[in-house]
Amino acid sequence: MSKLPVTTVAITGTDDAYGKSLAESFRAQAEAVGLQVVFYEIYPLDLADMSSIISRIKALSPDVYINSGHPPNHVVAVKNSVELGFNPKIFLMHWGVDTADYLDPLGALSNNTIGVTMWLPTAKYADPVFGNSTNFADEFETRYGIVPDYTSAGCAGTGVFVQQVLEQSGITPPFDDAKRAQFKAALEQVTATNLMGPWKFSTDTASWHVN
Repeated sequence: MSKLPVTTVAITGTDDAYGKSLAESFRAQAEAVGLQVVFYEIYPLDLADMSSIISRIKALSPDVYINSGHPPNHVVAVKNSVELGFNPKIFLMHWGVDTADYLDPLGALSNNTIGVTMWLPTAKYADPVFGNSTNFADEFETRYGIVPDYTSAGCAGTGVFVQQVLEQSGITPPFDDAKRAQFKAALEQVTATNLMGPWKFSTDTASWHVN
């Protein structure tokens, strides 16, 4: 195994189920790949100033700083880091770095920060309704005046997938209990591709339900 270009990491997360679970996952994965976690803290979801936290992190000089939370939390973390001159080799957020909630408040300060998205308009997937991801993004921006993020694409993809399941199974609305059961069974059988990529539902019925 080659030596990692970074060795230490600081991790913070918001005090909600989403932020805490991600922070715990980041810590576990960082340790699994051999990084030393030198700082770990969960902070209030509505914390408007992270200066105290960032100051303590800066004093440890970690190679990587990971903030697990939501776009407004990332904005605070970046602004305070810039104000305090904290500039790690890698500044990572889980999600939201491609959304207006993150980009608009930060502007150029968002440069060189990285995060995760499950979809981009450049994704190379064919879609039976929109044609492809680029067409969807263009139509969405024309109608709503904003560039769609993965949430918008996921909602559209869900609608297309439901249509694909109905078409392939031959089930037609309105739904009664019998048709709901048929639809649930069809979900477990159909694999279809749309602007979010190939979709297939888990057969573990304990993890989802159909209304």
